[in-house]
Amino acid sequence: MGYGLPSFPLTQGFLEDGHRHAVLGAPIPCAVPVRILQGMQDADVPWRHALATAEALHAPDLTLTLIKQGDHRFSTPADLARLIAAVRELVTRGKG
Repeated sequence: MGYGLPSFPLTQGFLEDGHRHAVLGAPIPCAVPVRILQGMQDADVPWRHALATAEALHAPDLTLTLIKQGDHRFSTPADLARLIAAVRELVTRGKG
């Protein structure tokens, strides 16, 4: 599957609906552990969006990891290892 333009039309109503449901204008309470991994070379989602999300989330256990050479797909062996480690940490914590 390729990445590119969406297969559905982006209408004005769709964009307005997204604006009405935007959540980064106020603190977001979150009682669960959060791990955000973001590539700084992501052409689709700027890394500053991950930073804004992390700042808005009021979570007692939040880790933001910026990967300088990471892209949107996180498909390199190193990126996959980071993702697996983050999931493994959360699963392990949940069992303890």
